[in-house]
Amino acid sequence: WVIRNLINKKKVECWKAINIGLRGSKNSNVEYSKEQGWWEAGNNVNKCMWKGQLQQLEQHREKECGYEIVGCLNEGCGMERLERRNFDEHRKVCGYRKSRCEVCGDERVRIVDKEDHEGVCREKKIRCRQECGMVVKRKEMDGHIKEEC
Repeated sequence: WVIRNLINKKKVECWKAINIGLRGSKNSNVEYSKEQGWWEAGNNVNKCMWKGQLQQLEQHREKECGYEIVGCLNEGCGMERLERRNFDEHRKVCGYRKSRCEVCGDERVRIVDKEDHEGVCREKKIRCRQECGMVVKRKEMDGHIKEEC
């Protein structure tokens, strides 16, 4: 118990670096250290500067580290390799994010489906199918045709 406690309280650094795909290339600031047996980030590489206890590192990487690769959670998006620090910007422009229909108030309409939704939105006003000139809500069309048209 004492040894485990000491290990968990050991100070560590995250050092999650970008440019991972450039390792070993001439333009890379990330180099392999044969002596150390790991990749080292040079001074010009953007890297996570988090420092803390070993027991906190996993939580930092899973929930906080801006350099951790995450995927968009919006169904259908397909953006799977995105640094967490860029996620908020992606979320603002993602076509698969949910938006609110201005007509019916449905908050589950994805941006990419907005045009399709307008074609079936029950609250949208449309011209009468019998061409009588009236404009009624789509959900009231059958009643209008039976009783008024």
